[in-house]
Amino acid sequence: GIRDTLENQVKYYDNRTASQLTKDGDEALIGSTFVTYLSSSTSETQKSRAESIETEVKGFDSMLDARIFEHYLGYSDPANGIEAVTIADERLKNSIEEYIETTRAKYDMTAVSSNEDAWEYASRKVSLICAGKFSNGYVEGDGCYVKK
Repeated sequence: GIRDTLENQVKYYDNRTASQLTKDGDEALIGSTFVTYLSSSTSETQKSRAESIETEVKGFDSMLDARIFEHYLGYSDPANGIEAVTIADERLKNSIEEYIETTRAKYDMTAVSSNEDAWEYASRKVSLICAGKFSNGYVEGDGCYVKK
């Protein structure tokens, strides 16, 4: 089902090199991940492929580091030996949280601005296309309409 597909994708896009997989005790994954599937690949090729995954993920979500930080701050999983991350210095914690909020607001503002620019460009483009079609004779159903 969907869970199996997700697990398979997570394994395939694991960005660890063969040496990292071996070090972590996951050598069974060598050859079955995006990074290590080429048996003749050098560590430099594997590093490059691992970085390409990181670049694509960060390109998709520019706040990924902040999301990871927020996830692990206060997160614990004693069954797997994961203790909660805490920041003892309250000023440092507040500064980090303020930085994340400011950065998130900046990205949100940029996204809104980009969307507004895209809509403005598209509406001008449609207006110009329709204006050209009207000057050459209107064709019913071509996406340009006339008020009646």
